Amino acid sequence: MNVAHRASVFFKWLAWIFAVGILVQVLFAGMALFYDTKHWTDHSSFATYISLVPVLMLVTAFAARLPTKLRAQTGMLIGMIVLIVWSAMFSSEIGWFAALHPVIALLLFFRTMAIIRLTAEWMKSER
Repeated sequence: MNVAHRASVFFKWLAWIFAVGILVQVLFAGMALFYDTKHWTDHSSFATYISLVPVLMLVTAFAARLPTKLRAQTGMLIGMIVLIVWSAMFSSEIGWFAALHPVIALLLFFRTMAIIRLTAEWMKSER
């Protein structure tokens, strides 16, 4: 296996980790809403760690020599993370835009799943 292939495998693993991380974030938010508000701390703390994964994905996408389309979509994940953090940090100042926070989370999840699928297709075609 060459470096680019190993990097593409690592990229795909990172994408799966990010997708599962988003689901964990939703679980923490649900626990805070429906069980105990102390879980908001878990939700915000975990976000700090999981938001670094797309940055690692973007670096890995270049090492893997993934197509521009995949690199651009990975960059979109980073842009969505900026929006979701902004919607949480400035919720009282931005009004209704803050309500887009869970919508952006859904978009992050489905875009990540699409990236996983596209990466798998690209890896199969590269064999």
